[in-house]
Amino acid sequence: MKIFGYNISKITKPANAVVKSFPVRYSNMTLNNLFDDIQVNKDLLYRMYRQNPDVRSAIRKKALYVGSAWMQLLDKDQNTLDRAKHKKEYDEIQVILNNPTFMDTKVEMLKHLDVCGELYLLPTTDPAGKINGFQLLHPKTIQKVFEDGEIVGFKQMVGSALKYYYADASSAKDKKLVLKYYVLEKHTDNEINGMWLLEGLVYDVMSDMKAQERNYYTLDNDSTPGGMLILEEWISEEEQNLLVQQLEMKHKGTKNSGKPMLAPWVKDWKMTTLSPKEMEHILQRKMTTEKVCSAIGVPKSILNYTDSVNYNTSLNDRREFIEGTINNYQRLLEFIINDFLTTFYGEKYPQVHFVDHEVEDDIEVTKIHLAEVKGWSLTINEYRALKGRAALTDENADKPLITKDTFLLEDITLDPVLAMDNT
Repeated sequence: MKIFGYNISKITKPANAVVKSFPVRYSNMTLNNLFDDIQVNKDLLYRMYRQNPDVRSAIRKKALYVGSAWMQLLDKDQNTLDRAKHKKEYDEIQVILNNPTFMDTKVEMLKHLDVCGELYLLPTTDPAGKINGFQLLHPKTIQKVFEDGEIVGFKQMVGSALKYYYADASSAKDKKLVLKYYVLEKHTDNEINGMWLLEGLVYDVMSDMKAQERNYYTLDNDSTPGGMLILEEWISEEEQNLLVQQLEMKHKGTKNSGKPMLAPWVKDWKMTTLSPKEMEHILQRKMTTEKVCSAIGVPKSILNYTDSVNYNTSLNDRREFIEGTINNYQRLLEFIINDFLTTFYGEKYPQVHFVDHEVEDDIEVTKIHLAEVKGWSLTINEYRALKGRAALTDENADKPLITKDTFLLEDITLDPVLAMDNT
């Protein structure tokens, strides 16, 4: 199944396979071919998500939009089930997805898929042992178990606890120990693993993080004169150390910025400045933001970067975000949830569908606002007539709403207090 160019896959062993035992062969993917001095693994990817605000904001913004419209249940013929007639099914779905809330669940699901390209769902049970939902297992804790080149199970290590799970429900002795595994896109080097969306951003994001660290220490140390002290030749090493300690004590820290320096034994002071190469980190940070937004599919304007944004670009950005990213990710989320429901509840169980966001709705709202603004060129009574309100006999009633020096909102009862008067 393909969604916006990605192969949405669930990786399982064929239905006729029988798992007799777990062989001792595991996979915990680490890439080191593109970045000789940086070991690229899941720990680094989640660190990038945690520490880079653009990466985290873009992924969370996308996750919060996905599934935030209306949810429907469909029968096998793709007909919408009426909520009143099928209240039981809708209530059951709410229980399954609210773990603890649907917003938390979808944010975690899409975070794992975007960060490391993999998602693991384990069924949960009620006190009676009936499957009543799922929990997400962190991809960093999972290793794949192979037999004859195919995944037959998974090993999870959390602390000192070691657990094994089946990959195929048809051959599992206990369905509650079946771990569902999904990839956003198969990796080009090993299609059993998921493609890492952030892999191509490693150097950019790491450079951005280093630039933030440098900015902090540059600011923190700028009041210890950033330069070279030239001391008298005859002073001893002990006197040199004492001088450095005194200078750091008096001048280090932002609160000491700008204090004059008066020190014995100092013959000259040569100021140092940032090189042009060091100044490039400002431009580099902007480029990193643009690359992050491009890779994750979230326009900069959605993250509230307003430079070079106007009415047309903002509307086009939102259209592309909704139609090119959000609606397609909703199909991805539907696929994962429905595959899980089919596995553990049977094919007769209703299918989840998330109603697409409509950009045209925003356009219509914008048109209404524009009509409102144009209306302000009318007189007060003309505007009130459009709103179905009685004319006023006030002295300002035939004056324009907007004049050179006046903005007469209170005369059309738009003032918060006067608005209570419906006359």
